[in-house]
Amino acid sequence: MLFLGIFIIGFSVWFSARQGHNRGRLILAALGGIALGLLVVVVLFARGAKLIIWALPFLDDPRLIDYLRNTGLFFGYVQNVDTAYDPWPNHLFALAAFAATTILYAIVGIYGWKRLGKKRTVPALCSALMLVLMLAWMLSALTFFFDAWHIPTLLIVAMVGVLTAQSHRSDHFYILRKSVGYASGAAKTIAASGESRVIVVAANGGGIQASAWAAQVLYGLHEELRKELGDKFQNSLRLISSVSGGSVGNGFFVHWLAHKNVARRPDEAAAMSSLDEVAWGLAWPDFLRALFPWVFGKLIGRGRALERAWVLNSIPDLTKVKNLDEPLSSWNAMVAAGKIPAVIMNATITETGERLLFATTKLTGRADGGGALVDATELHTINHEEFDVRVVTAARLSASFPYVTPAARSNGPGPQPHIVDGGYYDNYGMATLVEWLDEALAGTRDQIKSVMVIQIHGAPEESNMSDERHSKTRGWFYQAFAPIKTLLKVRTAGQIAHNDIELEFLQEKWAAAGVPIHTVIFEFGNRDVPLSWHLTPTEVDAIRTAWKEKMTKCKETVREFLEGNDSLKCGCHKCKSEPSSD
Repeated sequence: MLFLGIFIIGFSVWFSARQGHNRGRLILAALGGIALGLLVVVVLFARGAKLIIWALPFLDDPRLIDYLRNTGLFFGYVQNVDTAYDPWPNHLFALAAFAATTILYAIVGIYGWKRLGKKRTVPALCSALMLVLMLAWMLSALTFFFDAWHIPTLLIVAMVGVLTAQSHRSDHFYILRKSVGYASGAAKTIAASGESRVIVVAANGGGIQASAWAAQVLYGLHEELRKELGDKFQNSLRLISSVSGGSVGNGFFVHWLAHKNVARRPDEAAAMSSLDEVAWGLAWPDFLRALFPWVFGKLIGRGRALERAWVLNSIPDLTKVKNLDEPLSSWNAMVAAGKIPAVIMNATITETGERLLFATTKLTGRADGGGALVDATELHTINHEEFDVRVVTAARLSASFPYVTPAARSNGPGPQPHIVDGGYYDNYGMATLVEWLDEALAGTRDQIKSVMVIQIHGAPEESNMSDERHSKTRGWFYQAFAPIKTLLKVRTAGQIAHNDIELEFLQEKWAAAGVPIHTVIFEFGNRDVPLSWHLTPTEVDAIRTAWKEKMTKCKETVREFLEGNDSLKCGCHKCKSEPSSD
């Protein structure tokens, strides 16, 4: 066992060193852990049963053994009258080892709770190993006991799952807060800053890479264009429609705009890891809730743990006000005044498949209820009073990556649907942007002269049929999951196709009305998207390098638009109609 553990320890040291941690301290920590493990093993092997008997003297009472044997349930587990073999000390040794593991599990869990979102918290690998340890002890005990009746362990697990699901506390909830202001309609929002040339943004999903790239593009444009054009970019930016990881980057950026004196730079905050907090939430509160929801149902869970990490990542000084934890509606007044752009964070309702919009602006032209769209303020209106969610909660619900973050429902009264990642419906944020922009332009025909749609893609679309990855030989196992893979790929390809068509129709409609709608795509070239809330230093450097070296043409297009140029060669109807310079 110790020999096999060396491989895990060696990998941990190697991987942690790649993240920029001090290699010497890692080796010392590993050696200290090995020494402590050896000490615990020696004590348990030498004194395990005696320690339990000393702590719980009734376990050494012969009457207890006789009672257990006479029930018939424990035949063979305690001293057998037909043999001289006494297995009781071995059971006590196993109980001592489980007790030691449980104590360690409790200590590490409490430490992780106190260090949520801070440095030197419980590493994700540690959380995973602790969870495996607890599962190994519990499942092996169940298997050993029920084997006498030939009851499969998976059947026991299923029965426990059905039983615990009857508890209301076994579900995951997000907290509602009273709304602090009403959101403006699309027309009022787009004209709030007084600019006649406006910018709207669609930021797609894709985990932390999409988050970091969206924050990098928005912050990079803001800072670089401010040097040449002052506040022109910020005043012209009127809407950011985002999905999944893009919503996280969106939240960090707008939070920085609203609270520059206390907020961390969004490009830095969005690239900071939060995987440790998710792993801690899974290994402790969610694991305990799954087993004993009646007792641990009110613990925060991995969803709120992830929020805590983002809130603390958003501020360099932990003693400052945590504005990302304020209601999303706290931004409404600044949006209406034209100081910050409106945000729409797209999520999906599990039970109906509809879009759910967490927004600081309203789509008011929806009397028919069409568009498979629900506004969060409508969903959360209780007794004619509007409720809201935290900014960070809206981002988390929009970015509920499958299995990493749980589907959650509000703590409001009555039936409440579960909310999941917005990427299930539209992973690009374009469907909502098109509807909002169409309504906004319809209400401001004489004010808005030109529009630019910035599309932020955290990874390129796979369309190269000659790629080497398509040449691999596949066997029967691939055939088993090929239909699921096809569905997932069709979902992505279908979404981007529909988004392009919807945008083109909108461009054609408003070009006829004399309002050109230009578009530019800021696409990050790394297609190997990390499937966790963690970026390595190499991956962060790649994002910074791509912004500095590969986005020059895109930046120039945005700058020319803000300077009043409508001949941008972006492919829209206005640019196509311009005579060629050749």
